[in-house]
Amino acid sequence: MTDEAQSSKDKLTKAALELIAEAGFRGATTRRIAERAGVNEVTLFRLFGTKLGLFAEAFMAVTKYFREGLEHPSGNLIADLENLASRYNEFFALHRGVVLRVLPEVSHNAPLKSLIEPFIRRTSSQFFTLFEDYQRKGQLIEEDPKTLALAFLGPLAARVLIGPIIGETFNFEAKNYVKQYLEGRGK
Repeated sequence: MTDEAQSSKDKLTKAALELIAEAGFRGATTRRIAERAGVNEVTLFRLFGTKLGLFAEAFMAVTKYFREGLEHPSGNLIADLENLASRYNEFFALHRGVVLRVLPEVSHNAPLKSLIEPFIRRTSSQFFTLFEDYQRKGQLIEEDPKTLALAFLGPLAARVLIGPIIGETFNFEAKNYVKQYLEGRGK
């Protein structure tokens, strides 16, 4: 790929995420995305095929850092939870608008659903497996691993996704968050 094509891809990806955060997937038209990126709409189709193709590539790029936290656990419970909490917090802080706009559209947009659902299933499975592994190692209490995992994510999601809606901002420190989470759950 030429430098010019890569530059266009980067601009289109950034513009798509910005517009989706503002107007949702449906409202972020290919014309508007191309205009915001400063490229021809034909370039978008040449590089990505469709708007869904563009979003798929953008989505995989922005979730890569978050996914890596699940794909390569260290074997140290505290380090893994701190890493995961930091990555989760950073991902949702940076892409909160996209998440809040896209999730409601998934239920009535079959192509978007076919893109997002496998990611959510795979990520959830990896997340639950991480907690199961630490239970088997005797480092977490015996409780449904899904409950343990969701208890870890729930308060963090509320802080990042709902906090700004109600005008609350939180100073997030992964170390303190994990310490509080493990009280009564760790062994």
